[in-house]
Amino acid sequence: YASRLTSLAPSIWTFLTRPRNLRFTRVFHQIPSQTVQQNLTFPRKEDAATFSTAGRAHPPLKNHVLASIPLFAGLNHNELASLESIMREKFYSRGKPVVKQGEPSSGLFLVLQGKVKVNRVSPSGREQTIHIVGGGEVLAGVPLLDGGPIPGTAFAMEDVTIGIIPRSDLFTLLEKHPQICLKFLLALSSRIRELQERVADLGLKDAPARFASLLLTMARKNGSPGGGGIRLEIPLTHQDIANLIGTSRETISRLISDFRAKGFIETDKDGIILLDQSSLEELSQ
Repeated sequence: YASRLTSLAPSIWTFLTRPRNLRFTRVFHQIPSQTVQQNLTFPRKEDAATFSTAGRAHPPLKNHVLASIPLFAGLNHNELASLESIMREKFYSRGKPVVKQGEPSSGLFLVLQGKVKVNRVSPSGREQTIHIVGGGEVLAGVPLLDGGPIPGTAFAMEDVTIGIIPRSDLFTLLEKHPQICLKFLLALSSRIRELQERVADLGLKDAPARFASLLLTMARKNGSPGGGGIRLEIPLTHQDIANLIGTSRETISRLISDFRAKGFIETDKDGIILLDQSSLEELSQ
């Protein structure tokens, strides 16, 4: 998965630096032509009207979440309204699959509200949690660009709302607003870095260090003050945590008891509270 992310960077950069009238003719030149022809639908000329805002007045945005998504920062009111008009919203209750491993990508998936976890299952049946995707983040962005299958099944960790933008409409948007393409590249780069750190942790750190590192990462991304420390606002089970750091559920149960006894964390019915981040930082090294 990380290698697929890395391989896309030159192609996206080519898109950004190429003259606008040539962007979609060669932007994917580094992807095998057979893959592109079979899996990639290029935008049609008639789709350009989708984002034409001249001479039209749009009603107030019904969904203000779009304006707060970093990917679309910088778009004006009319542009956001046009985007909303071609985005389909879909609701998923807790535990339901949002996208499934191995399926082709039909468009850009945005988590508008809630959180999802992405799991990958090996041919032998072993399951690994790849990452957690929260509000305002992109889900299954790599297959959208490289034409490959979706790398893992995403399950709703709570009731979630997903925004879906069809692929052809997305490419029209990228051509009209190249700054979005750059932000998309930055989002993929952040995901690459996260996966690289995860791989390094699995190979170089023991289970307590990996658990401490995961707690600190979740605190930075999804933590909020509460309970005398930093509360982790992610509804993870012991098995979810075990899948994230490559260990067993029994090991996680022991580590939670050990960390609690040492005063590093506290737990309640709502989850985990980090009490001693400095000790966790030291342990995670």
